[in-house]
Amino acid sequence: MLNNMVDESLVPILSVGNEYETPSVSTRLSATINSNDLNDTQSGGQSSVRTTTTCLAAIFLTVNATLGAGLLNIPHAFNDSGGILCSLVIQTIFLIFIIGSLILLSHCADISQATSLQDIVLAFCGYKCQQFCSIIIILYSYGACITFVIIIGDQFDRIFLSLYGINFTNHWYLNRNFTMSITCVLFIIPLSFSKQISFLKNASLLGFSTTFYLIFLVIYQYLKSDDQMVWVKTRPNTWTEIFYITPVLSFSYQCQLSWVPTYAGMKHRVGSVKVILTIIASLVICYVSYTLTAIFGLLTFGSDYIENDLMSNYDANNWIVLIAILTLIAKTITVYPLLLFCGRVAVEDFIQMISQRINRTATLCTNWSHFEPYRRSIIVLTWIMSTIVMAINVPNITIAIQFLGSFATIFVFIFPAICFLKAVLIKDKYLYLIKDKFYAFIASIYIIIGVFILGLTVTATIDKYLLKL
Repeated sequence: MLNNMVDESLVPILSVGNEYETPSVSTRLSATINSNDLNDTQSGGQSSVRTTTTCLAAIFLTVNATLGAGLLNIPHAFNDSGGILCSLVIQTIFLIFIIGSLILLSHCADISQATSLQDIVLAFCGYKCQQFCSIIIILYSYGACITFVIIIGDQFDRIFLSLYGINFTNHWYLNRNFTMSITCVLFIIPLSFSKQISFLKNASLLGFSTTFYLIFLVIYQYLKSDDQMVWVKTRPNTWTEIFYITPVLSFSYQCQLSWVPTYAGMKHRVGSVKVILTIIASLVICYVSYTLTAIFGLLTFGSDYIENDLMSNYDANNWIVLIAILTLIAKTITVYPLLLFCGRVAVEDFIQMISQRINRTATLCTNWSHFEPYRRSIIVLTWIMSTIVMAINVPNITIAIQFLGSFATIFVFIFPAICFLKAVLIKDKYLYLIKDKFYAFIASIYIIIGVFILGLTVTATIDKYLLKL
């Protein structure tokens, strides 16, 4: 699979027993980059993935992948970070960097002809960096999928609690362990075997649509609320609280993993303004959705009563809330396969790299494409079943979201910037051109900010949660 996804002219030939070296990658890439300007790459769109995804379908895929569990946690994160105004400023700045990150990744994908983030890292940074990237992607995607299963269980619990009372757990068919398992088997598994991410565009349209009902619910409940005299925090207690929102934002806006395969399948790619407009439109929709949910959710319940899971604040006996819970379950079902797709590709690439390292080219590597359907099925089934088991034993999503946000920072800032900087240096090693100096400066800013936020989010999460256990 790896050989199909990355142009052979960009990747060094593997030889048995040799170490994986990056200089040959730079040498092979330089011929491609030097023949194309950074603003007008002429090689894009020729990857092995069929270009069947329209800009509208790409928006559905990106928005659905981005608007996930973060929608439930964002009001509480706004409160933790010092209130609405302070959090809006941080989120707006974050949005600008996210848009830039996707543009950088798109450019790197055009040059390397890659169809996944780990293959972009392979083309520009070599095999060892790709191994690290694949491991991080697997951990992040796996953790996110566990979070989605937990959300499904939580929402079913709220439905049954409102319909059958507190003793609903006495019935085995209403127990969360059963509801999570049967939902994954009946709905998630059939959506998870697709070879291309474009297969999920119709399901993403459903997930995209359900988001608006959730936003409607939050605004509607605020407008009909009798008690408008709620207290909302207006400033952080300490300056460090400003950054409490960063892991949630990193997790909430992480779409880089799904963007690369989505971009690889787009009809309009290189040099197209439509791509930039697609990126901007997708993220603006996410920004408005998160902002409306956070503001009206916080204004409805106030800083004293807002929950980590926003839906926990609403009375599930209300039929409007009940419908919202069902749409949230449907939304979560459509997001899970997107993260599983990214994780599955990373697992396959990692398996191929390991098999090449231990000199089994005569069996597994030579027949890599032949075994692809069986390999894909085994990975998918093992992935889903194990996430169900983990979700049963890890019932809280708050800490998971915080740590996943730390991982997401690597995808949002660090990897795109390093690959883009490598592309600039391969083209202009000594940065003679002014524009290349500017590009290198932008990439360096991304790396610095990424490392800062990564350290900050890990420290804040440990300080806020783990030290209090």
